[in-house]
Amino acid sequence: MLATLNLILETLEDQSILARAAEFPDCSAIADTKEAAIAAIQQQLVDRLKTIEFVSVPLPILSESSHDLSDSFGVFKDDSYFDEVLKRLRDDRELDADNPAYT
Repeated sequence: MLATLNLILETLEDQSILARAAEFPDCSAIADTKEAAIAAIQQQLVDRLKTIEFVSVPLPILSESSHDLSDSFGVFKDDSYFDEVLKRLRDDRELDADNPAYT
């Protein structure tokens, strides 16, 4: 099975290439060429992934009332603009819950 991982490649002052994987901060490689840095970090990641298992776990969604922030911000009690900000935050949170990238 193949997986794809985005790497961060950085050219250092001495023109060598640093390859990093954001998801695995303990994996990085420095080489003279981009291709060599990629090959080195690929091997590190393959070795690292041998001991890792990825699992998805369901988490309960708290009721809407438990996310009501208006009680916490008394200074904004009658501020219609703040009410709109809270509504947009709630709407964005619901959009994230429907996005497969967040599940």
